[in-house]
Amino acid sequence: MSKHKEAYNEARSAFDGLKIEEQAIFLVESALSMLAQGIEQVGAMMARQFNDEGDTTEGTAATPPRTTKKAAGTKATKPATVRKPRPTRTKPDTTA
Repeated sequence: MSKHKEAYNEARSAFDGLKIEEQAIFLVESALSMLAQGIEQVGAMMARQFNDEGDTTEGTAATPPRTTKKAAGTKATKPATVRKPRPTRTKPDTTA
C-alpha cells in the first residue's frame, strides 16, 4: 500500500473516532483553512500580475491592445463604455 493511501486511511480512521461535534468543528476549520489559503494564493497571483504590468509600462506611453482582423461574416463587437457614477443626492439638514 502506498504511503499516501496509508496516511489517508489513518486520518480517516482518526476522523471516524471523533464525536459528531468534533467532526463538525474539524470540517468547518478545514473549510475555512482552505478558503484562507485560496484567498492568499489569489492575492499573491494578483500582486504578481500588477507588479508585472507595472514593470512593462514604466516610462512608456500606454498603448492600445492589439486587434485582430475578424473573419468574414462575423459581427464586430463594440468596445465597452465606461459610465461615470451618478451624483449622489444629499438630503437637506432638518435637525435645526
